[in-house]
Amino acid sequence: KLDPGRFFAASNLGSFIGLLSYPFLFERVMATEEQTIVWSWAFVVFALLFGSCAWVMMRTKTPIFTQDSSSALISSKRPDAIWTWLITSTLGSVLLLATTNAITQWSAVIPFLWILPLSLYLLTFVIAFGHASLYHRPIYAIAFLLLGAASLLMDRPDTSDAFLIDLLLQCLTLFFGCMICHTEMALLQPQAARLPKFYLTISFGGALGGLLVAIAAPLVFKDYYEHPLVLIAITSLIAWHLFHDRHDRTKPLMRSLALGALLVFIGGLGAAITNGVSGNSLIVERVRNFYGVVKIVKQDVDDPQDYSLAMQQAGVDQGSQYQAADKRMVPACAFDTNSGLGLALANQAKRRDNGPQTP
Repeated sequence: KLDPGRFFAASNLGSFIGLLSYPFLFERVMATEEQTIVWSWAFVVFALLFGSCAWVMMRTKTPIFTQDSSSALISSKRPDAIWTWLITSTLGSVLLLATTNAITQWSAVIPFLWILPLSLYLLTFVIAFGHASLYHRPIYAIAFLLLGAASLLMDRPDTSDAFLIDLLLQCLTLFFGCMICHTEMALLQPQAARLPKFYLTISFGGALGGLLVAIAAPLVFKDYYEHPLVLIAITSLIAWHLFHDRHDRTKPLMRSLALGALLVFIGGLGAAITNGVSGNSLIVERVRNFYGVVKIVKQDVDDPQDYSLAMQQAGVDQGSQYQAADKRMVPACAFDTNSGLGLALANQAKRRDNGPQTP
């Protein structure tokens, strides 16, 4: 018996291979004009193949996907879990985009950095729909909860090594979180006749997650709060399956370990909230838009002469101003006399005072 989910896994595997092969293979060996010609003809071939499949299906009288009468009867009586399909697909999409924001906000402009989380996201679809037997709910739950707690407690990386550790941690959290969402969703696939509704719902959930992060979150939140919120939502999902789902068959020992991991996550969340609240006392203003988050932060509050307000983006000072009356006009931060700009201006003033130089 053919499993329709395998076709969806193959589709995502193709997207996974295409995502990795284009920038490192096709873009390197083909000029833009050649790419345009090749892809145009490729789409024509795709349309012909797609039309051929439709023609074959219309002429086929025997259904390709069959079920025995008993399972078909049970499946027909079971209501579609539309809200579960929608919620799990939305959570996976939100986690992808929130993780990408969390990674890129602390890094310089690194080309293709976004490929890593997107590749892992597609890979979880391949595993969930093509090899669901690899999914063990308590193991994935424990891994996600521990990784989620660690990601909540991570400070801003200030070195390359710290950034690589943060990158690895965030990507692992994304992988296990999306595996939970997508496999739990795949396990609720309906019978073949109702699969169009299933795939339409999860496609809508993916688009909804994108809208929530890209459009709604900047309007509602003043910081990247969607990342901890989606971690909490996925934790609630897996906790419900482990401790309230009567069909769950997790052994008592694994359930106890999962409970311990849940308590660790709750402790990490509490510590992260405490740190955030204590740090808010130094924040004068915080503004978020499509491009990121900008904060006005108090610095050196205990020193009246050095007390200043700094503008920060991604935790890095972009400019500051002393608040003492006699130092308000003194250049500070990256604009003081020892900065590149300050040295250039001082050198220019020196050359002007000395008059034109002859070779």
